[in-house]
Amino acid sequence: MLASLVLVGTGSGSLFAQATDQAVQPDTAKMEKYVRKVIVDAKWGNGPGEFGSPDPKVEDPRYHILMRVSPQEYLLITDCEGKQSRIQIFNNEGKYVRSQKCFSWGWLYDFDVDPKGNVYAIEDDGLRGIIRVYNPEGGVIGEFPQKTGAWLEDRELCNLTSGSIIRDSSNRVYAVVGLRSEDINILSADRYKKYVYVIEMGNTPVFTLCKPKDTKIFENVEPVDEKGYRWSLNSMGDKGEESVIIKTDKKGRVIFRMKVPVTTFNIQGRKWWLFDGYVIAFDKESNFYLLSPTSDGLTVFKYSPIVK
Repeated sequence: MLASLVLVGTGSGSLFAQATDQAVQPDTAKMEKYVRKVIVDAKWGNGPGEFGSPDPKVEDPRYHILMRVSPQEYLLITDCEGKQSRIQIFNNEGKYVRSQKCFSWGWLYDFDVDPKGNVYAIEDDGLRGIIRVYNPEGGVIGEFPQKTGAWLEDRELCNLTSGSIIRDSSNRVYAVVGLRSEDINILSADRYKKYVYVIEMGNTPVFTLCKPKDTKIFENVEPVDEKGYRWSLNSMGDKGEESVIIKTDKKGRVIFRMKVPVTTFNIQGRKWWLFDGYVIAFDKESNFYLLSPTSDGLTVFKYSPIVK
């Protein structure tokens, strides 16, 4: 099951001191070693391969961006700042391929793409959340719910608080959403409920709420690559100012471990940080990708295992 991992956190420091290719030393010499190289060095802007920078007029200094690896091994990065609503597409070595018009609203929780190029997204305009499916040309071909507030047919009205799109090994797509009930006491630990919708593609997408017994596999979702290695990203420090990437084999043994500080950067004299702390994506060959904004634009690093 391939998925991108994000982690909420704030703090100081930058992802890497300088954008140079280098061998990555794990915490323990006996573990796997990776080599890191810069594959995308994009500038702020609205041209092909460029990204919209954070708006200095926005009070919240958090920059929101997502990254995925498609079934065809393309690197997909959202570009939704300002008036731009698109996906920037690069090959797995960072060469710009094209931009794809996509997304309709101001906030994107998660997205993914299937082998046919259909894009699945969980969006929120501040008033309601919605699951949308776009065709490869950027047109909306299905959405749920179809009317405001109708998340659950015969239940209380709910608000979206979180969302993840998950594509399993057979490319079946699920939308995992966290909903907050309007009438549950705000101090209650149960005020947030998780629901899983399976999205079946036919002439039009069909959204079906999964039964509770079918949703347990999504309680602790961690990416598993094609070779069966499991990846996880765990927060460290009292304020979540650091994280650790861990790779384990089929027997549960840790074979790679690397610490990563929270990403911060400066634009027009103001300090910004990634909304989710980190943006990480994995591909089928045990390579992983880290995205790091800077004062000049976006950098994407590719980490590849060193073959003995």
